[in-house]
Amino acid sequence: MTHTTLIKSEPAAIQERRRKHQQIFTASLFFGVPLGLAILWGALMGGLPVWLPLYLPLLALVLIGVWERRRANTSRFEVLLVALLIGNGVAINVLRLRGEGLGLFADHSLLLIVAGIFLFQRPRWVILTAAPYAAFHLLISVWLTAQNPSPERWITLLTLFTTLALFSMLYLYRQWWEALHRTQRIYQTLAYTDELTTLPNRRALQHTWNGYGPPDQVAVMMVDIDHFKRVNDHYGHAEGDRLLWLVGQLIRSQLVSAPPLQDVPAPTVGRWGGEEFLVLLPGTTATLAIMVAEAIRESVEQADAAVPLTISLGLALRRGEEALADTAARADAALYQAKQAGRNQVVLYQDAAHDPLLQTAELLIDEFDPAALIEERDSA
Repeated sequence: MTHTTLIKSEPAAIQERRRKHQQIFTASLFFGVPLGLAILWGALMGGLPVWLPLYLPLLALVLIGVWERRRANTSRFEVLLVALLIGNGVAINVLRLRGEGLGLFADHSLLLIVAGIFLFQRPRWVILTAAPYAAFHLLISVWLTAQNPSPERWITLLTLFTTLALFSMLYLYRQWWEALHRTQRIYQTLAYTDELTTLPNRRALQHTWNGYGPPDQVAVMMVDIDHFKRVNDHYGHAEGDRLLWLVGQLIRSQLVSAPPLQDVPAPTVGRWGGEEFLVLLPGTTATLAIMVAEAIRESVEQADAAVPLTISLGLALRRGEEALADTAARADAALYQAKQAGRNQVVLYQDAAHDPLLQTAELLIDEFDPAALIEERDSA
């Protein structure tokens, strides 16, 4: 069965980098259009000298926008901006036909209009919008050159055709680059996503963990489906896969519904391996981690599943700057004790000598030696 992906499985660092790209593109958009139109009309009306260096900031913004362009949240601006650019271009060409004496700079306005269309329009519409306007502008330029065949007009006409050819090459390059970028994003998503549950995989969880700062208090929750092997044996692996997906989404829904903490990264759940899930709870105390774990346990127990469904959960708090594997090992030891104690319960790894927060935590269990438990499990 096909399940809709309900989460953004990419690590937070990648999402943050994408947001920064979007901000750069938006800045180039809102600075580029007013600056370009101000230079254009300032030169046409005689308020600005017709200097080629005036094109340099526009060229820089065009290149930034082409490189940083992201489609998300930009479509609402595109129609308005392209209509504004083409409207200005048509107005300029009407004035050129009327012989208003706008000068050769009006011929170069084609470069600004086409650059704006190229930057702000979606690739599949660039040709349909830029080509008709460029043809309209060049037709008028050819007619004006025929009326007054001065060397300056011939040079301007040649410059326009050459620049349009360069724009076409840049357009083809952008098409190639965006196709390559889409392919890279697909592979990146596959690399960070568990295909069955659509949750982040172990690589994504490690990437998220690496993004936490040394002072951040992080709780690690190991979740295991009780009697999962029995489900596979009695009901088939298809039903086991369905339960894996269901439990993952139930955990995620509880994390989403939890009240967010100020200036704290959002919690993350991913598939650790087999029937085990791992939850990262940054900025969380022992008491709060237990409350979240109990909410998850109850939601799974009360789920409308075709078979009896419960989970066991083990919790541990990060010590200093230790690796995820170390904290996860202690959470796994707590999970093992939960299994040994009868399943369908939450166990918090207790070591008050290293974790002072545990001294005031609620629902604490008796102290246990995880090494002894692991040895006992291996010998069983």
